[in-house]
Amino acid sequence: MSARLVTARLITARLLLASLLLFAGPTLGADWLSLQGTEPEGEAGKLRLWGFVQTSYEGYVADAVTGLDGPLAAHEGRVSSVNHVWGPSRLAFRVNRARVAIRGHLPGTEGRVSTFNALEVGQNGLTAGPNGYQPNLVDASIALHAPEHGLHLRLGKFKTPLADESMEAVFLTAATIRFSVVTARLLMERPTGPDRTLTGPVSGFRDVGAQLFGVHDLGPTQLSWAAFVSNGTPGLTDEDERKDLTGRLQLSWLPGKRRPARREEISGWIYGQTGHRRVEADHVTRRTRLGAGAHLRLAGWRARIEGVYANGMIFTGRKPPFAGGALSFDPDADAWGLTALLTYRIQGIYEVGVMAAHLDQDPDGGPDRRVFDEATFLLRWHPARAFTAALNVTLRRAEAPDGAPADVQTVLDSMGPYVGLEITAREF
Repeated sequence: MSARLVTARLITARLLLASLLLFAGPTLGADWLSLQGTEPEGEAGKLRLWGFVQTSYEGYVADAVTGLDGPLAAHEGRVSSVNHVWGPSRLAFRVNRARVAIRGHLPGTEGRVSTFNALEVGQNGLTAGPNGYQPNLVDASIALHAPEHGLHLRLGKFKTPLADESMEAVFLTAATIRFSVVTARLLMERPTGPDRTLTGPVSGFRDVGAQLFGVHDLGPTQLSWAAFVSNGTPGLTDEDERKDLTGRLQLSWLPGKRRPARREEISGWIYGQTGHRRVEADHVTRRTRLGAGAHLRLAGWRARIEGVYANGMIFTGRKPPFAGGALSFDPDADAWGLTALLTYRIQGIYEVGVMAAHLDQDPDGGPDRRVFDEATFLLRWHPARAFTAALNVTLRRAEAPDGAPADVQTVLDSMGPYVGLEITAREF
């Protein structure tokens, strides 16, 4: 094992420990089930238009791969796909997201029926497909509410109740510009055809189905839960009659005001998801995801730690790892990952912090095993409610420790740091 990978793992471990030690105090968190599936009290019969735009200059500071002398020698002098921000570019300006939405209670329903719909037209995985970028209806749902019982039934397309990083609103509370390597590889799904090229947009952690969820106040604590039955495909159409089952349970201590998006809390949660995916015409495999996490914030501090175990349909990157390479999946492998976030707000408008991630892909060993470590240093500026500017620098390391061809490690060694500057403007 290389000395630099050992160092990266030690840094990750220390950051995880620091986050755990901070779990002694309350936090500022969010109730994502309520935020995305219900509407504020007192707004019955109101529909409102809202949206946000995120523009960025981002990419990887990396050189072309040199020293290839095995099966990948034909790609000598090319930039690996591990250093592509989007397409073949290393550094580029982008309109990351541009989303317009309408949500609220339906008139005449006395607040018992609401809808949430959003159209994405930015340049990202939700709009990318085999024919270029196309607008995508990323959210389209109707919810029925029985608030006197704390019960809600949501039908349509929306985010699945999984990890906090995947559920949170990217324009509101997401600390980093890009998802961690753990969340991006283990929870994000990518639809592919027989030739392993993209056949449509990524899932965006969403699916189509029916979700029963509840939010119950128990004195100073709050219990929330969700049970989701869904198609198990990223698009709006179902590929077969098999369904995914997803569940999430969260317990929160709420010492302060109970604002859904910004409240003091100590929260812990667990979640699980299982279903089937078609690998080939005659090959179906089970896909399972299990996770747990905790979140807190007090006096300007915010900390979160999450862990996930994955089995089946593990995304392993492109093969070969260069532009044009086919998307690769291991249908039967497993993987696990940890993420830890620690930030501090200064004078109410500046936020500094770090997010660390560790991913062990195929931990049982063998030539397909990959180990990833990354640490993102972040600075965010919140001068107004509707505006945020963010700067991220991510240091990345990866290793193929168990007998992979030398060319594989050569490509992984070419991974450069990520640098991103993003501006968010929102109205909601």
